[in-house]
This record gives sequence, structure tokens and C-alpha cells, in this order.
Amino acid sequence: MAITFNYTPHPAQQEIHAARHRRFRTVCTGRRFGKTLCLAAELLDRGGCERAGDYGWVAPTYSVAERGMEAFRAIADGFVTVCGRMPSRVEFVGPAGPVRIWFLSADNPDSIRGFGFQGIVIDEAASIPADVWHYVLRPTISQTLGWAVFVSTPKGRIWFHDLFTRGMDPTEKDYASFRFPSKASPYFPAQEWEEARRTLPADVFRQEYEAEFLEDSAGVFRGIEGCLLDAGAVDSEQLAVGRRNVVIEVDIAKHTDWT
Repeated sequence: MAITFNYTPHPAQQEIHAARHRRFRTVCTGRRFGKTLCLAAELLDRGGCERAGDYGWVAPTYSVAERGMEAFRAIADGFVTVCGRMPSRVEFVGPAGPVRIWFLSADNPDSIRGFGFQGIVIDEAASIPADVWHYVLRPTISQTLGWAVFVSTPKGRIWFHDLFTRGMDPTEKDYASFRFPSKASPYFPAQEWEEARRTLPADVFRQEYEAEFLEDSAGVFRGIEGCLLDAGAVDSEQLAVGRRNVVIEVDIAKHTDWT
């Protein structure tokens, strides 16, 4: 019996699906692009038709992970069964056999140890510490030679940016990277794009809507890299001449309140 899912990929989503032969994909998008639906639909297809077994969906918190679970309900209500609580899982049986997708939180990484996955989606990857990927998540796909997709809006030039850069390198055959602004989705309202561009701080719009990696994202001091000099660029005799005025700037804020 044919199964019809409530999902038709728009062209940008289709580009992501078309690269599924790459083991590691980094997907950097603006808000409301449709990345959660995109990866939920791919898990349904790949788990159901290619390789049955266990898959993982990892987010910074359980509440964020549950957004992924809601995407499965939206796409395949009546076909999938939602079970358990913290961790929850989605179960279904496809042509390849039974599939379980576990929804896990990166803020409790020890609870993930011991899992083994055929593939894993790391949602809002830029908000997850690098060590969680290196020490906890990567080993879950080692024995199976499973795949991983990292999806997020950007958040400065951290490990998510490093993965994105690797995927842009043509010599890295196992990697692929994609970057799409919010308006790449045909369902994103054009008037909201223009309103956000007009009223939001420029850095916020560039990061959250244009999906741009900013050098000093969420930082108080801007353009630091451009002020640095190589060790041999300054004459040591110049540094030794008399007393000099030194200006020091200190960011005492613990979060993002710009104190």
C-alpha cells in the first residue's frame, strides 16, 4: 500500500536531500527556512526505505528536540507512533524494516553514551558544545559507519563554522555544506523579510535571517582580528622606548546584556 506524506520539498530543501550520499552535511539556514521538516522527511525516507534500525535526533534541550518530534507528526500523522518521555522516540515500520528515532538532549550528554545509530540529526548544532560531538555523538555512528547532518542558524565562528568550511572544500569528499537565507523558502513572507531587515540591528538580521557567519557574533568588541599583529611585525626597540599609555577594554557582562 502506498504511503503519502504531507511534505513536498522546495528547491533549497531538495538540494540538501540530493547530497545524501555525503556522510557529513552541514546545513546553515536562516530562521523559518524549514530545516526541521526537511530532515524529518529525510529520516522517514532513509530509515523506511534504505536502512532500518535506530536513528538519533539531538538538540540542545529536550524542548527543542521535541520540535523535531512534532515535525514527524505533521508529515506522517497516523504512520508514526510517538512513545516514551525524556527520551521520547518515534517508531514506524517501512519497507526496510522497523525504525526507531530517539530524541535526545545535549545538555545531558552522558545519557547518550551507549546508543548506536544508523544516522543522526544534530539540531541547532551551533548551540551544542563541540565536545558533545567529538566525545559523545561521533562514536554513536562509528560502528555502523552512519551519517550525520548538522543543522543550525549560525552563531559566530565556532566548531559549526569549522564543519561548514570543511564541507565547502572540494577535496573533502565525505562532507557537504549548504547555506540558505530565510527567504530561500517560498513560504517565508516577503513583507516579514523586509520588516526584519529594516528594524532589526544589522548583525542580528545578517546572522538570524541571512544565515551569515559573523566574526564577532554576540561580542562587544568588533574587528579584533584586524587589530592583531604578527609576533615579528613590531620592533622590540619601539616597545622599549619609555612609558606608554595603554587602553584596556573589559566586557564584564556574563551573558548578552551589553553591560
